[in-house]
Amino acid sequence: MSTSYLNNQSVIDAANACDVTRSGLDVNSSPVSYKSYELGAIVDTAQTLKTNTEYFLQSMNGALPYVDGVYHMRVLGAGNATVTLTEADIIGSLSISAPGKKDKLNKVIISFPDKQTL
Repeated sequence: MSTSYLNNQSVIDAANACDVTRSGLDVNSSPVSYKSYELGAIVDTAQTLKTNTEYFLQSMNGALPYVDGVYHMRVLGAGNATVTLTEADIIGSLSISAPGKKDKLNKVIISFPDKQTL
């Protein structure tokens, strides 16, 4: 695959997102620092490019959308997202419900036409 099909800046941005150092606590409640995503892998040349790419993307919760004829690498969910709510933030009553088993989908078929062939 030619590198002209890959947005280089998106790869740099994804690498930078993976290299962010975070801090937290280990199982003993001791402070610890770690990278957002790390991968110690060997490229299996017996596998297809698609299989190897999917393996790498899974390790960083990544995606490779194809936009305007070029692939863009994305890290999904990178970053800290926290919110603290108190009872004062809740207006009225709170109710949580989920659909029953009969109302849940167990299969979805989606077709994305290739705009090159339209």
